[in-house]
Amino acid sequence: MTGVAKEIQEHVLGLFRGQMVEVSEPNQGILVDILVRHRISGLFLDRYSSESHCWLQHDLLKKLAIYQMMSKARVHKQIQAMSEIADACKKNNISVTFIKGCHLYLETSKDEYIRKSGDIDLVTNDVGIIFVLKSLGYELVKRKLPDHELANMYRGDINLDIHRYVPIPMLDGTMLYEITRDIIDFLPCTKILHFSSRFRLMVDQIKAANFYEELLVPDITTSVFLHCINISRDFYRGMLSGSTTIKLCHL
Repeated sequence: MTGVAKEIQEHVLGLFRGQMVEVSEPNQGILVDILVRHRISGLFLDRYSSESHCWLQHDLLKKLAIYQMMSKARVHKQIQAMSEIADACKKNNISVTFIKGCHLYLETSKDEYIRKSGDIDLVTNDVGIIFVLKSLGYELVKRKLPDHELANMYRGDINLDIHRYVPIPMLDGTMLYEITRDIIDFLPCTKILHFSSRFRLMVDQIKAANFYEELLVPDITTSVFLHCINISRDFYRGMLSGSTTIKLCHL
């Protein structure tokens, strides 16, 4: 591990442990890029301010602050869209739960949990939601969909992924074995993971809790499970592609 990588690693670990450590000036630009890429700029700014740090270069601190401000504006716009959708679905007796995204921020109202997201993920098994969304001005994205998705829709810069269920990632032992035997040797759970690929997290298994007005978001246990699904999916993708894709915000 290079000196740069070690210093950045020590800072990130300290950030999650509540013991922020200073990063030398030549490496601060790298740190800021990582904070943005992994969507943990809010966590950094919260710790940086509350612990009265003053070592980050002013232009980089300003860059982070502007990015966080823009992220907050986008999240609030998504929340408004979610509220509108939830209200319309309620009037049409359609049950819908919003997953991932900004529900942690909704629950706590803490800026450190603001994480910029490209779309809004929601789960329902009622196809009537497509007609409800069309009445709100959303349009269908015309593309071939995986089995777990009911539709992709958009209105302006608000993008929706509508899921019929949440798939549990598949790790195909045979395919992985053909790529490298060494990895198989260090993954004794491969067969279990392979067999678990048939399972799905269905709509009625996603327990919801009402945290924000009429928005239904997953309860804490389901939220943790959904995060584990995302982490394992990103890990498998990274393992097969040879590059790390896990976002630190998921940890």
